[in-house]
Amino acid sequence: MDFWNLCAVRPDVLPIPLQWAEELSGFCKDFIVRNFRPHPGSPNGVMMHANAMFARSVPTVEIEPLYARHFCTDVPGANVRQDWYPSIWRPLPGFTVREPRPALTAGSTTIDSEFSQDKTYVRFDSLDPDFVEKYGNSSRWANVVGLRDWTFKDQLATVFPCDYRAPKFPKFGPRASTLPTTEGLVSFVQYKESRYSWKMATGTVAINEWLKAHGITATLSDAGRATSQIIQALEGFGGVRSFAHPAIVKLLNSITRRPISPSIQHQEFRNKLEGPLKGDHWRSRNFETLVERGAVELGMRLKCSKCSSWSWYAIDRMDYRVNCALCLQGFAFAVVEPAKGAE
Repeated sequence: MDFWNLCAVRPDVLPIPLQWAEELSGFCKDFIVRNFRPHPGSPNGVMMHANAMFARSVPTVEIEPLYARHFCTDVPGANVRQDWYPSIWRPLPGFTVREPRPALTAGSTTIDSEFSQDKTYVRFDSLDPDFVEKYGNSSRWANVVGLRDWTFKDQLATVFPCDYRAPKFPKFGPRASTLPTTEGLVSFVQYKESRYSWKMATGTVAINEWLKAHGITATLSDAGRATSQIIQALEGFGGVRSFAHPAIVKLLNSITRRPISPSIQHQEFRNKLEGPLKGDHWRSRNFETLVERGAVELGMRLKCSKCSSWSWYAIDRMDYRVNCALCLQGFAFAVVEPAKGAE
């Protein structure tokens, strides 16, 4: 793919398959030497040369030995190696000149649509050039659809594996044919004023469907299902990040395993939560995040007037009368002297 993109901005590119580097080593060295020659018409001795460039899929640590073994020549000045790949995907800056990828765009638009477990279909109109007829040959132009999940709950699948030769996935509908690329989902339009109706998928469903398309059957494990529920309950990885620390996980685990009352005093909990992350300004609102997203509930411990036991009650369960968790008898909230029966 790097070779394909490079050909769009540079005319003379000679691809060398890495698995044939040893067999083609002599040819490559001769090519480099023959192209090391004076620039025509230059009176200052400017030399032309061939650049040896490696695809981004080649690990950096392997470039030096590969180049030295198969491509480096004994001619001084002929060896030129470029370890970086041109950033042709970036927008063209207005303050300098560089190699952009050629792009022909007839129009663009942004469409907002709601997504939920009960409403999985997204409907939108195709984007068409003004100069085309409604009917004609198939695939006269293409729409590139980029999906964005602005809920930050990490439920909607927005990125899919690329397969240019035989795209089997994703399938947003029986007649929806798309090509997943690094730029987005490419849909080839058959006629003007078409309308899309795509059935979106969650991340888990998308991964399972992709594996199924390649003959692999996968089932979500109990641990994976529990993890998925935690991610959804905390509204995405931003919420999960609020307790992504071993000390915080141990703290929450110890609280939930308390036999009588799975609770902890408010200020004590806050201090223990902020202690391991002291100085991390990006996670300074961990307590608020856990409370606002329902991972931690606020409440009070009340003393039963019948059996004198203490039990914890969430705020939404508080009333003038509550039931004891131990003796199951109802008792009145200590309204007159709350300090004696509540903490």
